[in-house]
Amino acid sequence: MAWVIDRTIFTIAGFNIYWYAVIMLLAIVAGAAILLRNASQKNIDINGLLDVVIVGVIAGIIGARLYDVFLRFSYYQHNCLEILNVRGGGLAIHGALFAGIGGGLLMAYYRKLPLRTFLDAAAPGLLLAQSIGRWGNFINQEAYGWAINETYFSWVPHWFKEQMYIKGAYHHPLFLYEGLWNLMGFIISLSLPKKWLKPGNLFFCYVIWYSIGRFYIEGLRAHDAVALETPGWLVSLLGQLWAPGVSSGVTVYFAQLVSFLLIFAALVAVLVNRRSTV
Repeated sequence: MAWVIDRTIFTIAGFNIYWYAVIMLLAIVAGAAILLRNASQKNIDINGLLDVVIVGVIAGIIGARLYDVFLRFSYYQHNCLEILNVRGGGLAIHGALFAGIGGGLLMAYYRKLPLRTFLDAAAPGLLLAQSIGRWGNFINQEAYGWAINETYFSWVPHWFKEQMYIKGAYHHPLFLYEGLWNLMGFIISLSLPKKWLKPGNLFFCYVIWYSIGRFYIEGLRAHDAVALETPGWLVSLLGQLWAPGVSSGVTVYFAQLVSFLLIFAALVAVLVNRRSTV
């Protein structure tokens, strides 16, 4: 029998403290710390920025839940009370990003912060936070990939391998792939000479980088993902982008469509921003 990490760290007065929650908290703190560091270098008002962080985090949590409800509405429409059961799982990263960044932007506008400079300051922290946060999926044994042979894990510690033994088989550790991809993006974002980028373009590069990784990694998904079935031409197009030359048997997921649209939108934003005189 495979050894599995207990999802609960400890219990206080009957209330379980989960690894997932602690990892998410660490991710938020790390991302906020990078944001505050970058903002201080760009002379952004720190007091105003703290308001932005608070609003962004709250909006991100709400958005993550509502996005999951949207994706699985057929379930939640018959189980309405489960919408409030956040501790039971069901937080979607795209929803967290849309709502968190959107809420943060609104507060930044209210506090009269330079919006594009703020977004650039936030981009590296978002990548680091997402890299850390994916380890919560590892603990919960979720968001894993296709089944693979045990020998694939010869390069990792035993406890890691056993944690990826799920439902009678070993699976691709997609959380690790995406985490490393985001960590690489974080390092690159800190290394880029800022004089090469107009205000706003670092954030748009973040969107492109994250979405490219998510698009291709998502195609390996074997758990808890919503497949895209129509329209047929779009499914075929995305399938060919993910696996060129494969004419059938490719499952395309909704998150891949979102990632594709984000890449396109961010590329357009870079071009528009490049021509901007502001």
